[in-house]
Amino acid sequence: MSGRLRNSFLALLLPAAVASAFAADEYPNRPIRMIVPFAPGGASDFVARIVELKLAKQLGQTVVIENRAGASGYLGIEVASQATPDGYTLLLGNIGTMAINDAVFPKFKVKPLDAFTAVTQVVDVPGCVAVHPSLPVSNVKELIAYAKESPGKLNYSTADAGSNTRLAFE
Repeated sequence: MSGRLRNSFLALLLPAAVASAFAADEYPNRPIRMIVPFAPGGASDFVARIVELKLAKQLGQTVVIENRAGASGYLGIEVASQATPDGYTLLLGNIGTMAINDAVFPKFKVKPLDAFTAVTQVVDVPGCVAVHPSLPVSNVKELIAYAKESPGKLNYSTADAGSNTRLAFE
């Protein structure tokens, strides 16, 4: 392992049973809603704001961002899954909301891989492991050995319980 971890990707998704709205010449004829299952100001929201501007310009229609934070993204997933499948609601999901949460929180009713159809990958975010220079390690292999030799002495920080960086550290 080179010290870099692959972090979340963000993708635009549509409710799975997309109607024939895309075939109609008048699409889109009203604003498009983009659900972001995280709070305003975070990484997903930042990306959504960039995508919103480009998408609105390309489609000639307003794109409204709706942040629905909570439950590691599940609240937004649930709202998006209940939307009419007409092409006017998009979900900006990531690896946590689309794949990891389903395994970490098996009682969630919505199964994202069944409920949505991927449209496009928007971004791929690399991650990294950084340690304080006082630790006697210079690579991930040494860090793992040090952690095993020193139980309870190290702390780490990740985005949330369902993030791939948390699972990597676990």
